[in-house]
Amino acid sequence: GRMDKLVYIGIAHEPESKARVLKALTRKFALAEDVDLDAIAETAPVQLTGADLYALCADAWMVAFKRQVAEIEEAAAAEEGTSADKREEEEQQRRQQQEGRVVVSAEDMRQALQQLVPSLSLHEIAKYEQLRDRYEV
Repeated sequence: GRMDKLVYIGIAHEPESKARVLKALTRKFALAEDVDLDAIAETAPVQLTGADLYALCADAWMVAFKRQVAEIEEAAAAEEGTSADKREEEEQQRRQQQEGRVVVSAEDMRQALQQLVPSLSLHEIAKYEQLRDRYEV
């Protein structure tokens, strides 16, 4: 149908709101113990939208996936000259990784955040907020 109302849903400006969104988006992720979503929300640019936060989480998962694949490949290459104890430890790590669990670390999140380009500028957000204020009932 047709809408006669302008609906504006703003972005989460407060870090607490961003943290809640990040927690919802990562609820099915295997997060390393060093991941502090509250701290990530504090350091994230203020203009991140929900879609940007989704991209951050997806990118962090991909960074973790690539890191874990590289670790498996390195372990396989180094396996030839290692002791039995070391091989057993590496084999245990490999089994955990092969279970399909990609573990996202704080470093993975940091790298993804560093590469993320917000989809809106502060100027664009200000324009949307002016429209909201102008037409707010």
